[in-house]
Amino acid sequence: MCPTVLDIGCGVGWHPIQYASLHPDEEVIAVEHGKTRFEKMCRRLDRHPQLKNIIPIQMDAHRYVADQLKNKSLTKIFFLYPNPYAKPKLAKKRWHNQLFMKKLVLSLLPGGEIVLATNEAFYAEEFREKLKALGMQLVSDRVLPLDHAPRTHFEKKYLERGERCFEHLYRKREPTDATFPT
Repeated sequence: MCPTVLDIGCGVGWHPIQYASLHPDEEVIAVEHGKTRFEKMCRRLDRHPQLKNIIPIQMDAHRYVADQLKNKSLTKIFFLYPNPYAKPKLAKKRWHNQLFMKKLVLSLLPGGEIVLATNEAFYAEEFREKLKALGMQLVSDRVLPLDHAPRTHFEKKYLERGERCFEHLYRKREPTDATFPT
């Protein structure tokens, strides 16, 4: 079984195509809900026929996670520049405040990782607290340098504008760790 990676809200597919090209021995599940963005991703994939390791899925990520993901089936999950729903009254819409986050953590193999990238400091901090409560360990917390090779169109735009882009890497603790929630 090859390692399986999930890219949630992958937009037009820039990141999953780059990632799949660099990691040909990994399977990349690229989930995008929006029809227009999904169609753009598929057209972009058509220009990369050598990539056999991407599975494009047009579906609401919540439904995909609930209906399709099995526990201990993923090695990595990407959340790259999710909508921050910055107004306080919209906080319940943020990914880390969704019930499916526990299912995502359960879908990771021991040692599996979650990558968050955002240009919103408050979002990065909230995400950190929620994932800590779910038993994930923060192993890397950095601000991307302005000359960082962008992975998404949003990252490119933010870096070109000189904005701070935060990247967190979380790792699932081994199941022997008594603090991991079951």
